[in-house]
Amino acid sequence: MAAEAKTRAIITVAEIAAMSGVSDMTVRRWRRALSFPKPLYPPALSRTLLFDRVEIEHWLSAQREGRAP
Repeated sequence: MAAEAKTRAIITVAEIAAMSGVSDMTVRRWRRALSFPKPLYPPALSRTLLFDRVEIEHWLSAQREGRAP
């Protein structure tokens, strides 16, 4: 049986801001929220913070609905 490779869509802070209609600074403030998804790689390993797009979309949806993800 061949294993299917899962590809993960990644997104940056700027892309999160653009899809949310907010500034980069607002996304940075959201990162301080306990429930905000963690970056895929520790900041020390990547100059640009990268996030899983699906996790971000779920988080944003939960925020719009007024519930924790």
